Amino acid sequence: MGQLDVEIATYNRMREDLEANHRWEWVVIHGEELVGIFDDFQVAADTAVRRFGRGPYLIRQVGRGPGTLPAAVVGRQPGKEVERGQLDVEIATYNRMREDLEANHHLEWAVIHGEELVGVFDDFQLAADTAVRRFGRGPYLIREIGAPPIVIPSYIVER
Repeated sequence: MGQLDVEIATYNRMREDLEANHRWEWVVIHGEELVGIFDDFQVAADTAVRRFGRGPYLIRQVGRGPGTLPAAVVGRQPGKEVERGQLDVEIATYNRMREDLEANHHLEWAVIHGEELVGVFDDFQLAADTAVRRFGRGPYLIREIGAPPIVIPSYIVER
């Protein structure tokens, strides 16, 4: 069994009740325990890290399928990571388009490369697959329209 298999199995056992009562909220699961239910990803992440350090634990938005990063992203080699500041153009492009995107594509996924809106997709997986197929390791921005940006606390990211 992989590190998160127990947490995923625990979520799946609770899925029906969670989706009936807590759709779109965030859950933290550690082992076979539901640690908490949160309105906000950042609070869920801070709670998980404070209690369990680097894990394993599962943070998942109820009602949304699991997102998996394409192997081309996960398999990055040291020294090839996108550096801070490389996405400034993409973020500025998203911000210029934000009002129109939120009015017409709320909770869909945008892929932005440079100053171009590459496309809007119904789910993260399709957006990620398209971005990797077209642009390899990036940089590009994949963003859920209308949702606040997810910020992973710096103490989770290994350097």
